[in-house]
Parts: sequence; C-alpha cells; structure tokens
Amino acid sequence: LDEPLPAIAMGDEIGQLALSFDGMRLSLKEYIKNLAEATAARERIEFELKLAHTIQADFLPLPIDPAQRSRFDLYALMEPAREVGGDLYDHLLGADGRLTILVGDVSGKGVPAALFMAVTITLFRNVMEDSSSPAETIARLNRALCDNNKSRLFVTAFCAVFDPATGELRY
Repeated sequence: LDEPLPAIAMGDEIGQLALSFDGMRLSLKEYIKNLAEATAARERIEFELKLAHTIQADFLPLPIDPAQRSRFDLYALMEPAREVGGDLYDHLLGADGRLTILVGDVSGKGVPAALFMAVTITLFRNVMEDSSSPAETIARLNRALCDNNKSRLFVTAFCAVFDPATGELRY
C-alpha cells in the first residue's frame, strides 16, 4: 500500500480504474493506520483499568489477625461487575477491641465511582477514630463527602460497631 500506482493516461476507462484503485489504496492505508491507533488506545485504556482495579483492591482492608478476633469471624469478598466500581467495605479493629465496619456502594459506575470509593474509605478511616457511635461516624463522613462534591456522587452505606466483650452491635 506504500507504493503508488504507475501513472496512466486519464482519458479512458483504464485511467479511471487506476485512479479508483489508487484512491482505494490510500483509503485502506488510512483505515489501517486509524485501526492501529484505536487498538493501541484501547490497549492503553485496558492496561490503565487493570491498574486501577489493582489500586482499588489495595484499598480493601487486610484480614484481622486471628489472635485479635477470638470472639468473632469476619469475611468479605468484592468482585466488581466491571474492572473498577463503587462498591466498598472497610473494617477497623480499635485498641479497645471494638470492631467498626462500613459496607457501601457509590452511585454511578466505573472510574468516577471508584475514585469516590477511595475518597470515602480514606475519609471513613479519618472520621471514625474520633467518633463515639456509628451515627456520629456516618454524620461526619457525610459532611466530609458533601464538601466540594460538584460531581454530586453519593454513597449508600451501612456502618456498625461490634463490641465482642459485650456482644453488642450498634449500627
């Protein structure tokens, strides 16, 4: 496709056919170039989404040491429908032995929801440490998420605090 056709007199049918073939050659060459660029862009996006999936998985909490959780079992699994999404969960075992859990879902799908999920978990970890109840934790988290939220994304969430010493679950 890189070699131009030889010059042919343009006055007859053979000349018009040669001109059509040359136009087809140039169109095919342009199509192949565009296809290669689109394929490269798609592969780059797929790579970035796989990387985003890995980063999102890194936000998930590590299992609690069995020695620290003798009075309860905790198990969670997250499999997003797409490479990344807005599903979230977190758990934190406090120095007092109480377990705080957050399970939620960000409105929307894909990368925006995944970014908002990461922000939500980060803010949750910050606000829950100083909170005295799940209600206070959620109220503080809600205020923090509403600040400068021009995207208008939101989180539907469940928060609970379990005290293994008493068996009490506050939510």
